[in-house]
Amino acid sequence: MNGDNYFLDTNIFLRAIVQDDAAKSRDCEELLKCVRDGLISAHSSMIVLAEVVWTCLGNYAFSKPDVVAFTRGIVSIPNLKFSDQTSPLVAIGLFEKHSIKFIDAVIAGHPLLQDGHAVIVSYDRDFDRLGIPRIEPKDILKKIQQG
Repeated sequence: MNGDNYFLDTNIFLRAIVQDDAAKSRDCEELLKCVRDGLISAHSSMIVLAEVVWTCLGNYAFSKPDVVAFTRGIVSIPNLKFSDQTSPLVAIGLFEKHSIKFIDAVIAGHPLLQDGHAVIVSYDRDFDRLGIPRIEPKDILKKIQQG
């Protein structure tokens, strides 16, 4: 497992956008600045971006122009890499075996996570049930501060 290579889950972007928890929102914003500044290697995927769009439009009722601006901002973060290599069969298998949302199975099925080349950055504890190494932004920020 490479602890310096991170895969950002949907809730990391949502916390920065929605600002519904001051401490977590601040941590997510700081984490995204670390990505921007090249202090950590970070990846995400189009399925994460799709979930951001769906949640912002559905759960939070943001306007479409706002959601477009949010997603453009996300994909414009320097040093954030997007890759979509998840095997549908791996995702379906994870969904079949575990009591999780299908979208989490798709995210967890990404080869970077399956092969142990990245740690998922998420507040979603469903990944713990899958045996996917998970870390929260505050822990990464602490690690960066300690040098």
